[in-house]
Amino acid sequence: MKHSLLTSKVSIWKEHRKMINPSFNLKILNSFHDTFVSYSTEMVKYLSDLEGVEQTNLLPVIWEKTLDAALATLTTVNPQVIKERRRFITVTVKFEEILIQRFHTFWLLVDFFWKLSNLHKEHKEVCQIGHAFLENILLQEKKQYDSDDINDDTIQSKRFLTNLTKLNRTKQITHEEIMDETCLMLIASSETAAATINTILTFLGIYSDIQERVYQELVSVLPNMENSPTQEELNRLDYLERVIKETLRIVPTVPFILRYADEDIKCDPYVFPAGSNLIVPLVLLHKNPDVWPEPEKFDPDRFLSDEVAKRHRCSYIPFSFGVRNCIGLRFGMMLVKIMVATMLRKFEVRTVGMKSWKDIQWEYMVVLKAKNSRLRFEKRKF
Repeated sequence: MKHSLLTSKVSIWKEHRKMINPSFNLKILNSFHDTFVSYSTEMVKYLSDLEGVEQTNLLPVIWEKTLDAALATLTTVNPQVIKERRRFITVTVKFEEILIQRFHTFWLLVDFFWKLSNLHKEHKEVCQIGHAFLENILLQEKKQYDSDDINDDTIQSKRFLTNLTKLNRTKQITHEEIMDETCLMLIASSETAAATINTILTFLGIYSDIQERVYQELVSVLPNMENSPTQEELNRLDYLERVIKETLRIVPTVPFILRYADEDIKCDPYVFPAGSNLIVPLVLLHKNPDVWPEPEKFDPDRFLSDEVAKRHRCSYIPFSFGVRNCIGLRFGMMLVKIMVATMLRKFEVRTVGMKSWKDIQWEYMVVLKAKNSRLRFEKRKF
């Protein structure tokens, strides 16, 4: 993904960010609401068939639904046409495992030794599978683009991949660059959302009093609990939003941000010289006791507006900050909020064998994931 927003040089990043920004404005995002509800409802149907059965690893199922939601909103491709979706998730996990293994094996960081290793062979195989998956999506998108008479002023024309397909026709972006950006968007939007949802459900299963407050807010805001929340109702779920934010404070889904200093940066009493590679550890930043009293305590009311006003705006940056912040911030928050709200209005979630979030074991493969989460869902009675 060397040509993507995540890893590209500043000159390429500026051009691509300018191209992609229109696909994530509020009007476009609001048009995704019904699609997000649809895949959240599918998740509820899945859970209905397993009511009361302990789920030892719900993350892959959630990820399938968030990937479908991403495909259905970022492209014009029907997810059901793409048969290799589950395999794409599998190879993404394998790719991340290889990446972390290489990072932790110092001699594999040398290209000469890396290319001689069995891990490099596995890496090539994984990349070929992922490449074929993405090529199929781009092919389907081009077919759809050629068959439709798309007006530049329509919402459809602003969809992420439709917009890039149009720009490719005028040679403003290459096919390879579109591949890299599509790979990033599909993985970043679906994997991080799925991991966040799974973590939130685990936290709420542990802290039943907080889950009850979320449920009572749903009862208060939604006039008919049988119906899915409208966009206006979703915006009024303030406590649920605070729960999401507090979960991301304690467990930022992407726990580190990497940056390159192109000039000297003074940070009293230190100076980071130009050319330095910097790591911003969100897992430490978000638990600074000088900013967060009792930082290990799960307390969503830290994000009441009066409390937020007391803190530096960079004391909480789960989506990074500044011009290179996460372009999908609002996309991700909207998808997570809809899916969690849809599940909690139908089910009470219980966590098996845990009394505190500290009982959760974590797995870090680019994204931080709960690996010992054991959940049980019980249908609510209205």
